[in-house]
Amino acid sequence: RDLARNDNGQQVLKLVAGIRKDHPDMGLREMYHLIQPKWMGRDTFEALDKEHGFCVRTYKNFHMTTASSMTKFFPNLIEKPEIVRPNHV
Repeated sequence: RDLARNDNGQQVLKLVAGIRKDHPDMGLREMYHLIQPKWMGRDTFEALDKEHGFCVRTYKNFHMTTASSMTKFFPNLIEKPEIVRPNHV
């Protein structure tokens, strides 16, 4: 059973390598639906391909939401350090 599983895995890896050469940005799930191996489930397919380095590298989007150069700093106008209770200022 293990030999048959390894042989099927090698066949799948050859197919994935061919697809990866033509479509370098195609995801594993899309490849699974393209190949549709009957002897292997989706999660096993993805785990096998990740193990052999066929993942697509994802890049994090960087968005700056604050313009820190426009920040204004105000001086501390409270001169008395004798604040002892809430809502005293």
